Amino acid sequence: MTARSRPKSLVLMDLNMTLLDDGKELYDASRNIFKAYGREPPGLTQFLRELNEHDGDPWPIYVSRGMPADNEKEKSRMFSIFKMEYGRSMSGIKLSPGAADAIQLLLRRNTILGIITRQKKELSIPLLKILGVIRYFRYIFTEHPDKGGIIPLILLKEMLAPSRCLYITDMPYEISDVKSTGVHAIGYYNGHMARELMEAAEPHNIISHFDQLPPLAERMLR
Repeated sequence: MTARSRPKSLVLMDLNMTLLDDGKELYDASRNIFKAYGREPPGLTQFLRELNEHDGDPWPIYVSRGMPADNEKEKSRMFSIFKMEYGRSMSGIKLSPGAADAIQLLLRRNTILGIITRQKKELSIPLLKILGVIRYFRYIFTEHPDKGGIIPLILLKEMLAPSRCLYITDMPYEISDVKSTGVHAIGYYNGHMARELMEAAEPHNIISHFDQLPPLAERMLR
């Protein structure tokens, strides 16, 4: 079956720690914020656990440790610290293992690709350009925490049923939001987030390497 003769399907994904293998870089940038305010940062696993508890919003984590992240001026300062450290590490960030090959294989199977991330545009887009993959994604939504709100709009535009779409994410809290849209919710276990949290979220499937994605999509998006 040629790519053109295959019915089209849609694979959407989170960016940080899913498409990108940037867990260490994200944590190091966040840790610098704690240090700038004289606070002891939590370990990576604990930080991600708390991030998951707050639906991906980092500000309550800082507030809970007595930092003024409920003040807009201080928020701006904190983001500047994060941006400086993460920006310095950008040249060393890679795609997650197997992602480059998975992208090419999915495209050959008439799959539309998209990214939905809450990361800032000023960090997301330059990095996708550096990695040379931005041209493969028809949809890139940045600064967008509401995955459940945007997925139906993409489906409507592509005139696809939810059964023809899957979304992959490393964050357990996103699973129920994604499942509410009717699409297939796939957990990505990258070794950073506690696996039991992902399992408790009950995704339709869990993968630990991107080479598992194309055959999974082939089975689920028939």
